[in-house]
Amino acid sequence: MNTKLVCLVLGFFLFSQSGQAQSPFPPLTADQRDNLAVVYARCAAYFTYAWKGLARSGQTDLANAHQEFAKSAMANSYKLAAVGRTQEMALKVVEARYKLSLEAMSADIGSDFSNISVIVNKYGKSCVQAVSDSPEFARQYIQNGNESKRQQGTPDVQPR
Repeated sequence: MNTKLVCLVLGFFLFSQSGQAQSPFPPLTADQRDNLAVVYARCAAYFTYAWKGLARSGQTDLANAHQEFAKSAMANSYKLAAVGRTQEMALKVVEARYKLSLEAMSADIGSDFSNISVIVNKYGKSCVQAVSDSPEFARQYIQNGNESKRQQGTPDVQPR
């Protein structure tokens, strides 16, 4: 849907974060970090769909906010995926995860924006939490053992 978003966000992120090594996330195992990177790529895809849908309906301010959420989720996915990978490989991995998530969501809604409530119901609450409080989201994700739940297709984090 929007590969340009991936390149734009990650390019900006790499430029603006050079020299800054501090992570907003709690200590994570390699598997937890990689699983969270997948969750954030999926949230970036979700916010991209929401952004595009809102823009189509003329809700520009809300669409712009969702575009920023998509950028934030994509940046977090990259931060997590970059650990232990070259920048080039991390970019490839994040872009692939984002595209796979877009494809899955497109299938979920039958490629019809009028069915967007399906993905809002499935991803909305956890994705909003993921971008609004990333460290807390990561702690809850770990605490709830959601690494295995993600693989089973259940929601990532139960709403507060």
